Amino acid sequence: MNSSRRNDRHVERLADLAGAASLVIGLALVIAPNTAAALLVLPAGRRRAQLIGCLDLSLAAGLLLAHQRRSWMLARAALNAALAIHYRRPTTGRSQATRHRASQALTMLTAIDASVALLLRQPPSRS
Repeated sequence: MNSSRRNDRHVERLADLAGAASLVIGLALVIAPNTAAALLVLPAGRRRAQLIGCLDLSLAAGLLLAHQRRSWMLARAALNAALAIHYRRPTTGRSQATRHRASQALTMLTAIDASVALLLRQPPSRS
């Protein structure tokens, strides 16, 4: 097996891992929003946590089932970027240090997701 094909497999596995993480996080936020939000240091609010959970479940479905996953990885990066920006706001009810750490973690996840998206091969278009 050549190195290009092996690298493609590794990138596909990263997309699988992102999909699995989104599935687990999404389920936790939908089923037990307050507990999961507290563990993930998400902004308070049952409905907000459930909304983020539904978004994560949608991303999980796309990442785990779709043939073209690049756009799903970019969408996941966009969600993480939006959450990172939200964490920086003092209205989240968390300490400044906690908000800063959470924002940094989500910024790193955004960079990782965007990098994986750019590395994913797009299947040939069906024209």
